[in-house]
Amino acid sequence: MENLQNELTELQTKEATLSAEWEQINSEPNVNVSRFNEVSSQLNTVRDQIKEKQGEIERQRGTQFDNISVGGYPFTLRELCASEDDYRILSGWLQGYVGDMSSAHEAVVSSLHSEVAALKSDVSEMEAVRSNNFDLELRCKDIESKRDAAAAELEAAQEELKRLNADNNALRMQIESVNKPVSTNLTGDLEERAKKRHNAKPGIYNKRWVDEIRQTHYVATLLETGEEITFGYLEAGKYREVTAEEVERFRAEEETKRLEAEAAAVAVEEAVPDSPLVDYPKPPALPSDGLEVDEHAAVPTGDGTDFETEVKRRLAMLELHVFGRSEVA
Repeated sequence: MENLQNELTELQTKEATLSAEWEQINSEPNVNVSRFNEVSSQLNTVRDQIKEKQGEIERQRGTQFDNISVGGYPFTLRELCASEDDYRILSGWLQGYVGDMSSAHEAVVSSLHSEVAALKSDVSEMEAVRSNNFDLELRCKDIESKRDAAAAELEAAQEELKRLNADNNALRMQIESVNKPVSTNLTGDLEERAKKRHNAKPGIYNKRWVDEIRQTHYVATLLETGEEITFGYLEAGKYREVTAEEVERFRAEEETKRLEAEAAAVAVEEAVPDSPLVDYPKPPALPSDGLEVDEHAAVPTGDGTDFETEVKRRLAMLELHVFGRSEVA
């Protein structure tokens, strides 16, 4: 009898566990049909087994008092009802048996209550997880919807960009066909102008303070002339400060120019020979009629023939000196 009661308790515990699992599966948004059917089948089987155990226990309860054992001595129920002592024996045995059953039942009930509480806690946790999963599923659907909308907007924007690029290319080709583009180099031109403007400033070197304490004026040497000049602090931008290497290079270039100029002058002198000196007689002075004349402009007197001859002669000598030959007959 006690073994049957324990088996019944185990089956009832199993039934409670399967029932909780069945409720959990059935409450999910997306029911797992395969697991649902499996748990339902197990639950029905356990319930059938519980009914069988309960029927077997009821049958044994109908005959369990026919043979009893008190202190290790067997008795039948019928023989214990003949006297007062027999009654007391039977009554005490029944009270002890019922008390033991009550204690065992209380223990089973307490155990079942604990298991039910644990199952309820598990179910609550699973319900919270299910609710959280449901919220996450809704958020995922919302994100997917926004993603699809953003993808559609992106595709539309790309199409619009392609259209604008095509319009831009067509407009550019139209402009190119009407007006030939003018090649400009603003940056290079600006740098070239700035360089020319900077190089146009007077070059100076050996710049230093006139007074190291006050530092209001500079003294420096001009590159072109070697002259020392003095200028204020705010006037420093008017000059171009050069390095020692630039000074040496400038001097070398100036020396080269000077030598080239001297060589060119010597070449000209050698190419044009000096005309021979001729001692011509000084012509007599012409009457001035009271007017003063330059002695270097005196010409011979006479009927004019000698004067013309003298002019031609001087012209021929001048041409010979300048051109190396004379054109005067």
